[in-house]
This record gives sequence, C-alpha cells and structure tokens, in this order.
Amino acid sequence: MVVRRTLMRGYTLIELLTVVGIIILLSATLLPSINRARDNQAFGGVPQELKAKLLEAQSYAVGPPTDNNGAIAYGIHIISNNPLSYQLVRMRNGAPEAYTSTTYTEKVLKFDSMSPANLSYIWFTIGDTVKVSCQTGANSPYPPCSSSLTQIRIPIYYASGSPTDVKTVTIDIQTGFVNVT
Repeated sequence: MVVRRTLMRGYTLIELLTVVGIIILLSATLLPSINRARDNQAFGGVPQELKAKLLEAQSYAVGPPTDNNGAIAYGIHIISNNPLSYQLVRMRNGAPEAYTSTTYTEKVLKFDSMSPANLSYIWFTIGDTVKVSCQTGANSPYPPCSSSLTQIRIPIYYASGSPTDVKTVTIDIQTGFVNVT
C-alpha cells in the first residue's frame, strides 16, 4: 500500500508582502482622517464651552450668587492665546480674582486676531442691565469698551493647520448677546 502525502501549501512571500503593503496603505490613508475627526470634535466643543462660560458670567452679573462678597462684575480672563486658555473670574476689591479654580485649556486650539486686540478680560457688570466691558492689559482697571466698538470678536483657530478653520465667538456690546458662528 502506497501512502500519498499531500503537501500543505502556504502563502508565498510575494502574497504576504502584498497583504502587508495593502494594510500599510490603508492605515496611512485612514490615520490622518481619524486624527482630524478627533481634532474637529475638540474644535466643535470649545467655542460652545466658551459661550457657556460667558453666559454663566453674564447670569451671575444679572442675578449675583449669594457668595458674591462684594463683587461688582463677573467675566472671563483670557490667560493665554496659544494654547487657548481661559478662566471664569470676578472683580472684587478693585482686583480680578478667579471665581472657580478651573482653568479651561485646549492645546490644539488658539485665540487669534481678537477684536479688540490684546483682550485679556471680558466683564459683565452686576445690575439690572448687562454692561460689557473690555480690559486689554493687566494695568488698565476695568475700562468700558471703546465707544466705536459694537461687538467683541474672539476667533478660535487650530494652533497648527489651515487658517480657514475658524469659529468665532461674538459678544454684542449693547445687548450682551453671545453667539458662535
């Protein structure tokens, strides 16, 4: 009786290299789009978070919390333009102080080309009506915005990438209306 052996044929080196090449090609084309989608997700939420913090400061100004301890205004302190970083603050005893200990920082994004330039604080004065004030430096004590200024514009960009990708948070000086476009 003769026993026949069937040979188990495996994959050739060329077939294996072809499959590996296809996997590398697919991953090289998909990874940038996955990273971009992740960045877009961060980008989409940050302007809305800034708007929410501005509205929170505005609501404190209209109906101050019970712990305002002599605060005359609430606002946002723009700590850094690149990376984007800001904090909710209040004006008390003639000096700004952090109202919450949380600093909001997003390393992928930056503030740029703000109007007015060098904006460091946006204040909402406590009272029945909202009065928006600007502060463009640490030394200027709580001045009103320029009379020619009708709105504060805070464009938010990617720290690196296309300059056309921008979301703008605007605050109307007269009404205090906050919008994201």
